[in-house]
Amino acid sequence: MARYSVRDVAAGLVASRGDPAGATVVLGSDIAQATGVPSLTEVARRMCDDLALPADGQPLDRLARLFASPARRAADRDRLIARHLPREAPAPGYRHLAQLLSEGYVRVVLTTAWDSLLTDAMHRQMGGDRFRTYVRGEAPDEVIARALRAGTGPIIVKLNGDLVSRLVMSGYPTAFHPELLDAMRRLMEGLVIVLACSSEDGDLLRTLFQRDGERRSTGTVYNVRREEHLAVDGALPAACSRLVDCTGEHVLGSTSTRIPFTYHFLTQLNLAVQLLGAAARSERRERLQGSILRGLQLGDSYVSHLAVTRMTGSLEDRVRAVDPQLVLVVDDPALSSGREIRRRLERVLHGRDVAEVSVEHRATAPARPAAEIRGPLAAARFPNPGRVLIVDAAALSGRTLGLVHDAARERYPAAEIQAAVLVVSKTLRDCRGGMGPDLPIWFAEVTDHRELVFPWGVVQATGGTIRLVGGDGPNARQVLTDRRPWGSTEVLADEEHVSVRVLTIHARERLSFQRHFCRDELFMALDDGAGIDLCWAELPRDADESDTRIASVVLRKGDHVLIPRGMWHRPKACMDRARLLEVAFGVYDQVYDLERRWDDYGRELMDGAT
Repeated sequence: MARYSVRDVAAGLVASRGDPAGATVVLGSDIAQATGVPSLTEVARRMCDDLALPADGQPLDRLARLFASPARRAADRDRLIARHLPREAPAPGYRHLAQLLSEGYVRVVLTTAWDSLLTDAMHRQMGGDRFRTYVRGEAPDEVIARALRAGTGPIIVKLNGDLVSRLVMSGYPTAFHPELLDAMRRLMEGLVIVLACSSEDGDLLRTLFQRDGERRSTGTVYNVRREEHLAVDGALPAACSRLVDCTGEHVLGSTSTRIPFTYHFLTQLNLAVQLLGAAARSERRERLQGSILRGLQLGDSYVSHLAVTRMTGSLEDRVRAVDPQLVLVVDDPALSSGREIRRRLERVLHGRDVAEVSVEHRATAPARPAAEIRGPLAAARFPNPGRVLIVDAAALSGRTLGLVHDAARERYPAAEIQAAVLVVSKTLRDCRGGMGPDLPIWFAEVTDHRELVFPWGVVQATGGTIRLVGGDGPNARQVLTDRRPWGSTEVLADEEHVSVRVLTIHARERLSFQRHFCRDELFMALDDGAGIDLCWAELPRDADESDTRIASVVLRKGDHVLIPRGMWHRPKACMDRARLLEVAFGVYDQVYDLERRWDDYGRELMDGAT
């Protein structure tokens, strides 16, 4: 029999993605035992010992009769079972399989394992409302069959039930209903991966592939194993079976073999699939890198004297072009923004009606902040102007501009009202030129930051802001900032399973030049002076660190940068010690999901745990 590699299986998964049938994994009971999870029979034996019950060679039957008794409460049963349930987090292999399920490369998993580790991994990967787990004994066979035929996914079917289902506890029949058997046999006509099956699973495999007394299938069956297994090999149709042995195969070059064979296969399979996906996105790489760099430029929070002078000159031209009868200069009571802007516009404002408008934000209700406008505007000393121009240093959330606009509209309902600011947030800029058609906003520069440092002080957003990090790629993420009376909140992830750590990098030290394929990484600078090198290009093996395709950026405290999966990057500290908050989205596999270049500590061929 010809042998196939992990990359061959990965190519099959990528090719079958989107097919109505999708790919199916038949996962045997050995998957749980690879991490020390006992078999159903062993757990039943232990529970009989706990209860001092004679097992008579059939511990599962003995427990089924005991727990079927009306006198035995469900709480007692669950308490006894909990002592033998696995408490550890899902192994890396489960997490990689969960990612393949969540991204549509695998649609259905049929498993004879009783533990909940795969379900736990799916909850971590995508939440409980986006996949379904069916346990025979709890869900009727007909219901499972309809779900399999519906063509939706991902779906996990626990064929042997588990310790808390009626299949084991109450002697539920093990024979498949004809509808379920037909639905599963239809899945066997597509791409199938048979994994971690033992002699106990031989009868199941023969049932799935049996047709008119013969073992046959029109699909492609990958039989993943390290050594010959007669019970498994003999149950599969020889005409379409492909033997897969991933021993010693490492997609990203690491030579680590720290995990059992089954988990090693699932890890390498997901890496190979993600690597093929990254290659398919190669035409967008250069554009995405430029988008990320532009986003970092928009995130610069410091506005220099020179920049203010340049932007004020452009603002003067705007005032002349609009030629307003009334100019409303927004003034922050805590800063001198309004006075500074008015002083710099003194030449162009000479001879015009000008009022300073003070906006005081106060939180009178938790859900909605209120504001009070005071100043000459309230005195109605100005005649009805035809054109009104609102001038401010920055518009980040648009909250302050909105309050001033509403007050001006109430006072001058017939006036044409516009706004002009030195700096506008990217969110407001993208709102078709302003805050709706009623208030167009002119601006000199764009920012993606929630606070700006002007020469006269710090200007902060007075309302919620949304910042898009990661460029305009498919993995871009939103960072939501909201104001509170005591300061602000910043939401980096909301109701997602993420991995979070803080990198502390010593002065003038740097990590290896590296990339990952199973996770995106959002970095937030906790100190000034942290830097990141990044590159989307497929660098040849003989490339060096001076390659012009590698870009370098220096982050200010509070800056964000999202590194999509597949992008080369290297965090570093410039002059002083720097810290970076890292939030990883996806499978955080520190051992295998790492490809290194140019490591100052000689770890290029070592795994990520080194």
